[in-house]
Amino acid sequence: MKIIVTGAAGFIGSHLVEKLLSLGHSVIGIDNFHNFYSEDIKIKNVLESLNKIEYLVEILSRDTKEEKIEMLVKKVDTDNYSLEYCDLKNIESLDKIFNENKIDMVVNLAGLAGVRPSLENPLEYEKVNVGGYLNLLECCKKYGV
Repeated sequence: MKIIVTGAAGFIGSHLVEKLLSLGHSVIGIDNFHNFYSEDIKIKNVLESLNKIEYLVEILSRDTKEEKIEMLVKKVDTDNYSLEYCDLKNIESLDKIFNENKIDMVVNLAGLAGVRPSLENPLEYEKVNVGGYLNLLECCKKYGV
């Protein structure tokens, strides 16, 4: 079974990925590495969930967030796991992922976190947590997931 897990670099998402892989499933992890939490923590979560923590120092030594994530994506790619650096607000990127893979299931754990920031910037939270989720649902509908 091929399963998409959004929010795959978060605490819960990375643990779910680890469990799904241990059960023999193929997983596509999707995360936008939003800066609400440190991208370094998210990188560590991904590496730990895949038992590839030996790459942590090498990846974290990169200068920019984009360089770190580009290297992470390359280091974790296997036959049964791939990581997509993707924002759910970007319907074209989501559509490309669904189009290139036969997806059986989607677990959506992505979303902006934090109650106080959501009160300060409700429209951004709506764009991500509602609009991004709607994009995901549209792809599921389009591709029969």
